[in-house]
Amino acid sequence: MNLYAFSVIIISVLFIPVFFIDANGAIVEKMPFEDLEFYESDIAQDGIYIFAQLTQRDSNGNLIAFIQSDKMSHLNINILNYYVNERAQEIETPVYDFDGQLVQVYGEKFTETNERDGDITASTMLVVKFYNPETNLTENYIAARFAHDGIIMNTGDVMQTNWNISRLLN
Repeated sequence: MNLYAFSVIIISVLFIPVFFIDANGAIVEKMPFEDLEFYESDIAQDGIYIFAQLTQRDSNGNLIAFIQSDKMSHLNINILNYYVNERAQEIETPVYDFDGQLVQVYGEKFTETNERDGDITASTMLVVKFYNPETNLTENYIAARFAHDGIIMNTGDVMQTNWNISRLLN
């Protein structure tokens, strides 16, 4: 390397002003942050196990992405139990007996066709309508949120989400 190029690099590093900001800086304070706690679904601990499967296909039916996980960034056990109870009243959900341990299994598939180009999604949520007696309103609650790498959706892409829930009954 010639001396001229080396001296330009050294001078640039020493004299060009660089601004630093820490976690207490003004820019960060204006941004709302939510601490994410990742929950690993555990049927032995919580009595409920949930995992999500995402399948993205283009408009020709070609597989673009498949993601599956049981690590959720938001998990509300009470809402999940309410949801499975409500669905069990509407449809028959199988119950399996494993040496006296009863396990109820429920799965639901949601399919959505994208209508805009360039949409990006970085999480998938299971949202449940729940009657809140305190407010006397039916409100939407997040039962589970699966945070994942971003998926870019184009016009005509089909996203299929399968939520699978197992819970102990005794």
